[in-house]
Amino acid sequence: MLTYRLMASKVNVESIVKGPFREIVRISKSKKCEVQTFLNRLEQDAPQLHKKIFRTFRLLSEKDVKDNKELFRHERDGIYAIKADYARIYCFFEGNELLLCASAVKKKKEKNSAEENAGIDRCIKMRAALNRR
Repeated sequence: MLTYRLMASKVNVESIVKGPFREIVRISKSKKCEVQTFLNRLEQDAPQLHKKIFRTFRLLSEKDVKDNKELFRHERDGIYAIKADYARIYCFFEGNELLLCASAVKKKKEKNSAEENAGIDRCIKMRAALNRR
């Protein structure tokens, strides 16, 4: 399922969930993956939220839920947020069958906080790095 462009790039790619509709993967430029670190922290600190995120991953892999704004929302510039309570995992599509998760943040109360914008910007930079290859 992973495209040749991803396999040939110098980006670490690891599958999170593979379903009949699409595969969801996490990507990073180094051995330390921001998304995996965030998920590990959630698993320890907020196991119910961790389970909720994985239910959302499974749902996204099984059917098209792009229109469900409570779970999945377009932020800007082709970057989407997987949403669960205060957790945001920023991702983008490679075709329609592959969703790449590139950054994650803990949402603050105010809308469009600096942390959220930084998470989106990191995701945009990761996508740009892939497109240059």
